[in-house]
Amino acid sequence: MDVQRMDRGMKFRLLHACVSLLLPLLLLVGCGTGRDVPLDGVDRRFAAFYSDYLVGSGVSAQSDDVALTPPSARELDEMLGRHSLTGDEFQRRMKLYRAQPERWKKVVALVRTDIRKKRP
Repeated sequence: MDVQRMDRGMKFRLLHACVSLLLPLLLLVGCGTGRDVPLDGVDRRFAAFYSDYLVGSGVSAQSDDVALTPPSARELDEMLGRHSLTGDEFQRRMKLYRAQPERWKKVVALVRTDIRKKRP
């Protein structure tokens, strides 16, 4: 019985040591993975589309008193087509951005830059 108890104790200590070593390593890897997300061509097209959408809605106006007007369905389809995006691709990107907030932050930074360029 002492041998079994010692064996269980050694297994527990070994498991405890592995968890103690692996947990900080996994946390470090997990914290570092989301920081540098490279944007691809679709991200850039999405950013260009989204800035057009916002500008078309009146976001770029200098006054806060301007009522925002979303584009019509036809105008929205034209904007998507102008940036070579489909409705399905738009939906996939939105899901991706929800799953990867660091990527979304970079896309929003592109949108802001694009809107500043379009302001008179």
